Amino acid sequence: MATASFKELITVCAALGLEKRMTKTCLVFEGYINGRYSKVIMHIHSEGRDIPDSTFHRYIRDLGFINAEDFFRFLRKI
Repeated sequence: MATASFKELITVCAALGLEKRMTKTCLVFEGYINGRYSKVIMHIHSEGRDIPDSTFHRYIRDLGFINAEDFFRFLRKI
């Protein structure tokens, strides 16, 4: 199974135009993608780590990607 790092996820969220906001312990990206509200929450100290598989697939679905290949295809275009 393919997984991504939190750094790659941050790059994709920013490219999708999601607004970034910080809380004490979390980094939150939220906004509308193709008319659907999306929210991605990650721990502040996770940036250098890989995303666990199940969490990664939930993020993919929440961001409107079909599968991991679609996510990485979008990432390569940025």
